[in-house]
Amino acid sequence: MFAISGHLNFNQNEKEYLKSYQIKIYPIENPNNIVLNTNEIYTNINDPNTFYYEVEEELLNSLDYTM
Repeated sequence: MFAISGHLNFNQNEKEYLKSYQIKIYPIENPNNIVLNTNEIYTNINDPNTFYYEVEEELLNSLDYTM
């Protein structure tokens, strides 16, 4: 298991924020074989520009993946 986390920064004058996100992970050599598709995940209303997701799928060390 591992976690994906981050924070999105906008300019001070912008009123935009991260409302939702989606994570897809698949092998580079076979993009049709999606290992993980979270569908839409809504952000926390109190801290909308921060995201965090724990990946429970097992990924093989012998493969390279794209997220």
